[in-house]
Amino acid sequence: MSKKFQELVVLINEYHQIKICIDRLEILNEEINIQKANHKLLSDKVKKEHQDISRIENQPLIKLFNVILKSTAEQLEKERQDYLKAAIEYNESSKIISVLEYEQKILQSKVEDEKLIIDQLEKKIQSVETEELNGSAYHIKDYKDLILNYNTLIKLEIETEEAIEIVDEVRFHFKKMIRKLNQAQESRNWGTFYKDKQEAKLLQKSFVDQAQEHAYLIRSLLVILKSELKDIAHIQEYFKRSEVLIRGFNSQYYDQLINDWINHENLIKALSSTLTASSVISKLKKSLAVILKNTASEIHVLNKKRNGLLEKIRMYNNL
Repeated sequence: MSKKFQELVVLINEYHQIKICIDRLEILNEEINIQKANHKLLSDKVKKEHQDISRIENQPLIKLFNVILKSTAEQLEKERQDYLKAAIEYNESSKIISVLEYEQKILQSKVEDEKLIIDQLEKKIQSVETEELNGSAYHIKDYKDLILNYNTLIKLEIETEEAIEIVDEVRFHFKKMIRKLNQAQESRNWGTFYKDKQEAKLLQKSFVDQAQEHAYLIRSLLVILKSELKDIAHIQEYFKRSEVLIRGFNSQYYDQLINDWINHENLIKALSSTLTASSVISKLKKSLAVILKNTASEIHVLNKKRNGLLEKIRMYNNL
């Protein structure tokens, strides 16, 4: 591979990395707007749920509805659960906006060189074509098709590598989250005396809080992952099927966490849903790894085709 062609491949890589950043930035901007609107709705919901609790606690006439509906205690418990869920989602929304805005700033700095890279790429393509075609107009179509194939494969390779990088981050946080939930489970039965048991309860809550920090990051990373996968046709259908589970994981997790806590089930359902979502992500990683391997093989084949085409050009020019 000539030095100029190697430089061309490097520029194609840089170009697609910038294009990926632009696409990711567009999705992030959209998601930030959605999250900010949702944040306002959640704020209103938290206030409403709190008012519902106060209304039930302070309104004796509610007893009139006990026969028709349910007991005041049951209704109060339901309102408290709704308030807790709303408060958790409100806090999550705040964290997600913060993480996404940080990512937004990083991406904005990366796309500033877009025009410069595009200009360099166009000039390099012309320079390489001139050098390698060596005036052979007969092979120009084959050569341009080859460059186009390189462009397509390099784009797919970069997108897949970027997606795998995000998937690895998501898997890392799922593993940490699962570990913290396991530690929370184990801490429940620590100690024999009252003081030891109270300390164990505090420790369990601490582990649940630590698990929650990873849940926030998982939710933010899934937004970025969606942008990385949107152009990988090979994986789109699988991701569409799994996205419902992945994107809905946090809400389901909070429901099960609240139920486990209320029913003293020691985080059984919360841990189960976390393990299920983690398994989906692991399968996604395997699928992406196969695509990356196949793409590398196709690039290898394309290199051989290029060498063969250059040999034909040399032979043609020597006639």
